[in-house]
Amino acid sequence: MERRSTRLNNTANQNTETFPENQAEQYIRLKKDKDGFVVRYIDDTIGKGVFAERSFSKGEFLLEYDGDLVSNKEGTRRLEEHSNTFGCYVFFFKYGGKSLSIDATFSKQMGRFVNDGVGADENALMKRIVVDGSPHLVLFARRDIYIGDEIRYDYGDVSRNLPWRKRPLTDEKKNTTLKECCVSIRRLEIKDDSHKVACMLYEFV
Repeated sequence: MERRSTRLNNTANQNTETFPENQAEQYIRLKKDKDGFVVRYIDDTIGKGVFAERSFSKGEFLLEYDGDLVSNKEGTRRLEEHSNTFGCYVFFFKYGGKSLSIDATFSKQMGRFVNDGVGADENALMKRIVVDGSPHLVLFARRDIYIGDEIRYDYGDVSRNLPWRKRPLTDEKKNTTLKECCVSIRRLEIKDDSHKVACMLYEFV
């Protein structure tokens, strides 16, 4: 019986490694982040970012963009409510013919701190998957990631005027036809100087 149990556990581990979406579902249900990441402060322009503490293979599940799943109307209300206080992170998208949003403003998980990146800086891809009948936004590695790398994904072409995109790129922008989705972003200034987090608005297009 013990051997059989071990064999089943090994099979389960192989399935999560072979099928990244299975692993994503596992962590979504656990409501926790995968090990191997840390949030670090970068600078006053960018704020915080997420960095790898171990290596990840191309295609591997990384993190969920965790938050409250609400309607587009409620997401807009929260965006306006939090923009001058906490800053906020609201991701608007469509699912099943409906306009929805995920508000990650108060999420305790790391997905909301993943920054924008293009060209050689872009090493993650945002996808939408359905778990237990509800849509979730998750990040997968679009190439091999190594210890010390910052996790970044492309917020979309409309983000090209953001401050961190004004520095020269280290590589040509990759072909976006391979992407599951594109995202747009709007940066709102925060009037309260005690809060240094900008308010971000993402949207699947």
